[in-house]
Amino acid sequence: KAQKATKIASEKYDEAAAGYKTWLKKLYDGLLDKTNNKYEHITVIYFEKSTLLDYEIDSALIHDSMWSLGSFAFVSLFVLVHLESPFLALFAMGSILLSFPAGYAVFYIYFGIKKMMLLNFVALFLIMGIGADDIFVFTDAWKQSRLEPEEISGSVLTRLQWTYKRAAGAMLVTSITDACAFYANCISDITVIRIFGAF
Repeated sequence: KAQKATKIASEKYDEAAAGYKTWLKKLYDGLLDKTNNKYEHITVIYFEKSTLLDYEIDSALIHDSMWSLGSFAFVSLFVLVHLESPFLALFAMGSILLSFPAGYAVFYIYFGIKKMMLLNFVALFLIMGIGADDIFVFTDAWKQSRLEPEEISGSVLTRLQWTYKRAAGAMLVTSITDACAFYANCISDITVIRIFGAF
């Protein structure tokens, strides 16, 4: 009987908690957010332990992800025009996107940071720019290899070797300078910026 009563009480608590969270989200959407956006000299300040904070962060992430989708579409179009091949553009953009979860895995496993900050999602924009830049450098070197003497332009293998030698230095230098700029954030006293630098 005690277990049954505990189970019923737990179910009722979960139901009440879910109803409370739903009410808070409706309150935020219907009053708090609209009031702060509507009036110039009035700011509604609210405090709630976790639900509203998580909901507000999720709302900001969804809003910002729409911008990142627009950026992704623009960069994809630009890469497609530059590469002149839908197949290559698809794989190029796929490799850029895969760097985000790969980076998170290193961030989580190597650095041991289990919390993902909101600022870290700004990296989506940065990754697209850095990745597209490397793609342009590499493909331009590949196109230049066609104009080299016969011992270079004669086969795909020699062209690839020449392309790697030509493009690797530029890609390495730009990647290292970007990494150093972000790692400089790791010495910041502000936790969010320090974690963003590590990510």
